[in-house]
Amino acid sequence: MSGEGVVIDTEIDFAAHALHEAFGLAGRLEPLPGEHDRNFKVTAADGARFLFKIHGARVAPERAELQAAALRHLEHVAPDLPVPRLFLGRAGAMLPAIRDARGGERRLRLTTWLDGATWAEAPHRATDAPESLGRLLAQLDGALAGFTHPGLAEPYLWDLALAASLRGDVARIADPARRSAVADVLNRFADEIEPRLRHLPKQAVHGDANDRNVLLDAEGRVCGLLDFGDMVESWRVNEL
Repeated sequence: MSGEGVVIDTEIDFAAHALHEAFGLAGRLEPLPGEHDRNFKVTAADGARFLFKIHGARVAPERAELQAAALRHLEHVAPDLPVPRLFLGRAGAMLPAIRDARGGERRLRLTTWLDGATWAEAPHRATDAPESLGRLLAQLDGALAGFTHPGLAEPYLWDLALAASLRGDVARIADPARRSAVADVLNRFADEIEPRLRHLPKQAVHGDANDRNVLLDAEGRVCGLLDFGDMVESWRVNEL
């Protein structure tokens, strides 16, 4: 791909070009894991660090916009929550776009960098780490209680409320013992749990506070939450 006479040869080169074009920022880029998106840790010349995301070509625009809108909402209603803060692009867009080598439009996102070790990789966890996680999720959902967005209206596979819909896929599990165990769990959910949940309050939830998205500080307590890519409107209790 080329733009203004600049030839983009590698993924890092493309990311650096996109970062500068959209946000006017330059720095050292380090690739980070990501399921659908391309993620980079950016270290600027002055030592400031950022998280730069190039949304995957298959990520629906409304899903990307939902994440950005949620971060902006949290910035206004809960500025002290330890979640990423969104930077607007040079033209004021939450998600500036750039063309990739195939001519497709890729949406870009720049946020603050959160320090900490993931729950899965932290050298130790404080005895009250689960309490600190519960406290953060409660504060987060309290802040999200008034958040609405069109992207929340679309069914999303990671919504626990849709667990019963997976029963038709159980036959794909080759191991008989595992297949039976999964079938038992999903059948119990459909028969006993879901009917009780139907009467509970729903709202926007993070939906993915797993051990790779939760950060711990040096004392082993929760200090941050990453990755709003699986946000859904679901039963509030599902956040737990």
